[in-house]
Amino acid sequence: MVSLAFESPTTGAISTPKSPLKRTASNSDISDDSQSSTPAKRSKVSFDTSINKIHNLEDYNERSSALVREEVRRAVDRHRLGDHAAYDNLRELLTVDPFSEDAISSALLRKHIHAFTTLSTFLAKGCSSLVHAIIHCSWLGRDEDFINAYLRLLVSLITAQSGYTHPILSSLVQKFVTLRSAEGNLPQEARVSRVELLDRVHRTICHVLNSIPTATGILQSILIKSFPYPTDTVQIHVRYVSCLLRVTEYAPALKSEILGTVIERVVKIDAKSQVDIDELAEELDEDLLVQVGNILQQLKDNRVVNDEDSDDEDDVTDLCSIADPSARQVEVLKLDITKLDCILDLLFEYYSSMFTKETGLAQAADFEQLMNVFIKVILPMHGSRHTQFLLFHFGQLVSRFSDQFSTSMLQLASNRNQPAMIRQSAAAYLASFIARGAHVDSQTVRHVVDVLCNELNKLRRGHVPNCNGPDLAKYGTYYCIAQALFYIFCFRWRDLITNYEEFEDNALNPADLHWIPGLKEALTRNILSKLNPLKICAPAIVTQFATICHHLEFISLHLLLEQNKRVRLARPISATGLAYTGIVDRESALSIKTGESKYQLDAYFPFDPYQLPRSKRWLEGDYVEWRGIPGLDDDEDEQPVSESQHHSEAEADDEELDDATKTRDEDNST
Repeated sequence: MVSLAFESPTTGAISTPKSPLKRTASNSDISDDSQSSTPAKRSKVSFDTSINKIHNLEDYNERSSALVREEVRRAVDRHRLGDHAAYDNLRELLTVDPFSEDAISSALLRKHIHAFTTLSTFLAKGCSSLVHAIIHCSWLGRDEDFINAYLRLLVSLITAQSGYTHPILSSLVQKFVTLRSAEGNLPQEARVSRVELLDRVHRTICHVLNSIPTATGILQSILIKSFPYPTDTVQIHVRYVSCLLRVTEYAPALKSEILGTVIERVVKIDAKSQVDIDELAEELDEDLLVQVGNILQQLKDNRVVNDEDSDDEDDVTDLCSIADPSARQVEVLKLDITKLDCILDLLFEYYSSMFTKETGLAQAADFEQLMNVFIKVILPMHGSRHTQFLLFHFGQLVSRFSDQFSTSMLQLASNRNQPAMIRQSAAAYLASFIARGAHVDSQTVRHVVDVLCNELNKLRRGHVPNCNGPDLAKYGTYYCIAQALFYIFCFRWRDLITNYEEFEDNALNPADLHWIPGLKEALTRNILSKLNPLKICAPAIVTQFATICHHLEFISLHLLLEQNKRVRLARPISATGLAYTGIVDRESALSIKTGESKYQLDAYFPFDPYQLPRSKRWLEGDYVEWRGIPGLDDDEDEQPVSESQHHSEAEADDEELDDATKTRDEDNST
């Protein structure tokens, strides 16, 4: 019998087959050890427990658009349920500094922009902080594809929720001032110049306005409210005004309102600076203009105003470091005048380009708009010194503009429904425009003088029956029109002689001069009336008018001027003829202190020579310069006749004055 013997394996145990799908405990332990001994495979997600954030470490920027869109949707969903972690991460992705290590690529940011656009309706409510982050993300310096995607997103957001219109447009308008060239130098992006950055801002605003017409009204209010403060720098004012003028090119519906706002702010700067100049010593006036010219040159040299890639500010002088109040006031004044000069230069350039390009009805409409702004903003502002020269220059551009301006001022000056201040200001503007406008033709001068004479006669006939003597407070408009005529006569007397072309300027024969019909009679009747305009009108103008009149044998006024020296002006004047006897009821302490100038007109003619260093270039050739009177002013300067000459010349004209006085008495009795 054979016995079968079984040999045990060396392990001492029978080996059983193992399932390939199951690991024993020992195998598991070995596998873990071996894994720990080899380099670990990079995990897709790491956890930062200190701040509870998840950072994608494996090609985070290469996620698909579908995945990004799903993440945005889930983040918003969870945000509405009270879980804000993913939502906050989205906001941080958008607002992170593009130069930071945590900044995402433009490609991934663009995928988020596309996702937000797709889900814009989803973002309409409860996601204002996310929309705020979208608005303020670094988008301007990206490539064109990104810019176009961003524009679509903005329109989608406004369409989904109209309440987003204001913050979106506000952020764009802020760029007019806050834009920096660094926004065009983003990492891994082609450099974008500051000029192109600003172009993109305007293109975005234009795109929003074209897509959402109702946004125009919102933009208008934002532009007005965002205007720089008076204390802001020259550079900020120049940038903002430049941008506003550009907005009018693609938003013509806002042109009138924008230009009105700009001119209104300029008038305020103008009037304020004039008050400050008046408070300073007179000798500083010319020196200030020289210093302003130096500031402008410094700005140009530093490429602050004109260099679009410069982020430097124009604080030429640190005002806070000036302890002396008077010195600080002078420095503030210099900066105000510099602002005024730069902005007016922009306006001259803007209107010049506009009037050059346009013709016919479009040109007429633009001048009408300028006239409306003038009447509404400039005319009532007595302290304005320079802003009105926009009308002086462009009002002479074509003859119909001169006629329109003159007619408008005539209507205002003679309209009894207008406040006295407006009527008097209109008369001053009209006189100054006609007297000093080099491109105002003789026909216009004669027409205006004829209308003013008729108006003066009409007022005289209405006032004389109840007149007790010259009184500026009662008859202010009358005296303003009289002074306007005197001023025009001084500068344009040649245009009032119908046969002047027959004479050489240095060979005038007064006896052969033919004045326009009715001029001499109208002036004589009014000058010799009880209203006595020579006593109320500005003495400097009256003196020059009388000198020219006598030299040209037009009217002799020297005896009347001598009589007026004995006329005392004060209010009230109660008795007929007291003004001519020199007797008044009583002078108050105030009238004794201030003298008669309180009761006389100022020599206010708003188109006196323009002095601002930069913008005065636009007015070259616009002025009628003072021309010497042949045989009287050999050096072509004003040389008033002396007192001794007055007496001798007046004695020679006693008979003429007596005849004129009879005419006056007859006139006063009617």
